[in-house]
Amino acid sequence: MNIPRTFRRIVVLASLLASLPGAAPLRAAPAGATPPATPPAVDEKAKAEEEKKAHDETVKRALDVFEIEYKAKEEGVRSSAVEKLGQVKDKKILDRLTRVINGTDSDTVKTQAVRVLAGYAGDKSAARILVSAFSTFKKKPEMLVAILDALGELGERSVVTQVLDLYRDRNNTVARAAIMCSARIRDRVFIDPLIKMVREFEEEVQAPVGGVASPVDDERSKRKADLQDAVGRALADITLQSFATAKEWDAWWKKNKGTFRTDPDPKK
Repeated sequence: MNIPRTFRRIVVLASLLASLPGAAPLRAAPAGATPPATPPAVDEKAKAEEEKKAHDETVKRALDVFEIEYKAKEEGVRSSAVEKLGQVKDKKILDRLTRVINGTDSDTVKTQAVRVLAGYAGDKSAARILVSAFSTFKKKPEMLVAILDALGELGERSVVTQVLDLYRDRNNTVARAAIMCSARIRDRVFIDPLIKMVREFEEEVQAPVGGVASPVDDERSKRKADLQDAVGRALADITLQSFATAKEWDAWWKKNKGTFRTDPDPKK
């Protein structure tokens, strides 16, 4: 039989390789054999890359659609566009929402953007964006209330100082929103100021001779009427305790202040 010269060379080369020290005998792979498995680390990396690519594409589509819809003249359409954009979570979307809040749109649309940010639980950057807007809207109580509501939803404890500052806001609606925000954040730092407010509300506002209260007395009475129940609810939510008087709160806090700790909002 006439075997082609090239084929004979291949056979000879294979025989030489097989004869080398330590060489494993040549075996044909059995029919139907499963190929070697891909290492788990490689699988996980490839999966993560695919997920990131899909997420990035979703973010891009959401932003593209938003930019088209946000050009609408109708306030309701723009507000709806903001709401839909909030259905996708990403830093790029957070940045775009920040531009809406700090931009020239109506307060209605900005409020919608604030509400969307409330969905970024666990994201400190969302809380920072909201807190930075306090100064922008210091003369707009409705916007401050919306921001405080969103901060309460986030439950971010890094903003407690800014929330406490608004306890004494001259607008009682804002002060009440700050108190209820603290009830959601549930940080121990709020307890002393709240007990102090309970004590203040217990002080009787004495009308002067003649029965005509001064403007200051009227303001104090209105503040008590607007805030007293909110203060009681906030203390109860933060401490999971219930007392009727400042004396009772003081006694409990004196006993437990050294060891008291809170967990995040139990409803979350």
